[in-house]
Amino acid sequence: MEKEYEVPLGLKIKQTHIAIEKYIDKHIRSQEIGGMTGMEAFTLVQILQHGPFTATTLRKFTKLSKASTSATLAGLEKKGLIVQVPRGEDKRFKILKVTDKGIEADKVYHAQYDKMEEKLRTGLSQEEIKQLTSLLEKVRSNIQEDETV
Repeated sequence: MEKEYEVPLGLKIKQTHIAIEKYIDKHIRSQEIGGMTGMEAFTLVQILQHGPFTATTLRKFTKLSKASTSATLAGLEKKGLIVQVPRGEDKRFKILKVTDKGIEADKVYHAQYDKMEEKLRTGLSQEEIKQLTSLLEKVRSNIQEDETV
């Protein structure tokens, strides 16, 4: 028996993700923080909240690809938002540190993110937000690959 889907759930989730990314990119790039992208902002927040990291540890923590992590870190470094400081004697291992400019950029990002959160929640009750959160978690869990591999 063929399955019939009324709503292509994956497409709706992807469209929502793209809309959120566009909103963040548009509103962050419009600020005086060197055109930081949504991915760069996400990475900067992770370093500030959970770091300090090496690039390898950051990649494992965020589940981003090596190429994506490298490109994002290069962009952050070029914009003066982070620096990579050698760890001890071994110059191959570098710790990612957020600069003062990066801390200011994080403040701008969070102000814009808070505005986006308000837009996302518009017209939703607390119960609907809880229900949506639960449903999205179930959907993510259904599709997420086993992370122990």
